[in-house]
Amino acid sequence: MTLLRVCRCGRLIAATRRRCPACEHAESTRRRNKPSGQVYADPRWRKTRQVVLERDDHTCQVCGAPATHVDHQPPVTVLLARSESPFDPNHCRACCASCAGRADAARAHQGGRGSVEKPVRPPIPNQLAAKKISLAARIAQENARLAQHRDPGTEKRCSRCEHWVSVDQFRPNARLRDGLHSWCRECCAEANRKWRARERAAKAEAADGPVVA
Repeated sequence: MTLLRVCRCGRLIAATRRRCPACEHAESTRRRNKPSGQVYADPRWRKTRQVVLERDDHTCQVCGAPATHVDHQPPVTVLLARSESPFDPNHCRACCASCAGRADAARAHQGGRGSVEKPVRPPIPNQLAAKKISLAARIAQENARLAQHRDPGTEKRCSRCEHWVSVDQFRPNARLRDGLHSWCRECCAEANRKWRARERAAKAEAADGPVVA
């Protein structure tokens, strides 16, 4: 069974085809009628392309990879608008397929103005990079730094008071990876005292009952 999909014109075509025959014909006609299409279809362009590739030693002038394409600098539309010859090797340079595709995408996005130069991102200052680190990442970094000077077999860091204490000060908890509670005994006792105080206060308030005026 052949898989089908819908072409941009609404016709059903095979899933392996990009366009239907009618759209393919229209696209090829559009490319031939473009100024750049007429330049690339001219026999003079083949000679210019070969001259540029040999001049640049078949090496991409942007990234240094093996060159298989020739790119215009400035673009063909700009050269034609200036009444300059697009077949002049001084307006061309060799580039690889990746750089040529990036230049075409940039020109399409910028309305015909593009360059094959790779975008250079400015470095992020250290103070800005530090602000982007989340709290969990900072805690992990601090734990890793402290762990270099601690013996995990004899000491553990309490997640409540953040103090390193002996493993004997932790209650067993089989649900955790190390088998010990995340709070030390002192923190657990303090939390229990506060909980009991709140419970006694709640019971005393309930025993007094509402005050009737």
